[in-house]
Amino acid sequence: MDFYSEIREHWQHIFTSYPYWSQRGFTGYGLSEATKNEVLGTMKEYWNGLFPDMVLLSLGKEAL
Repeated sequence: MDFYSEIREHWQHIFTSYPYWSQRGFTGYGLSEATKNEVLGTMKEYWNGLFPDMVLLSLGKEAL
């Protein structure tokens, strides 16, 4: 998956959905907490590179 291009293309959806994803568990869908955190961490890293002036909010127990 090309997160960089997807984030650039669909930034509005990611901006509004990221807080939900950060606090939601996906183990019932076969995605471990560690994998979820890895994916969200990568998304946040790319986001910060593309949009340094827009903070991507996180509602999870730990900030990524």
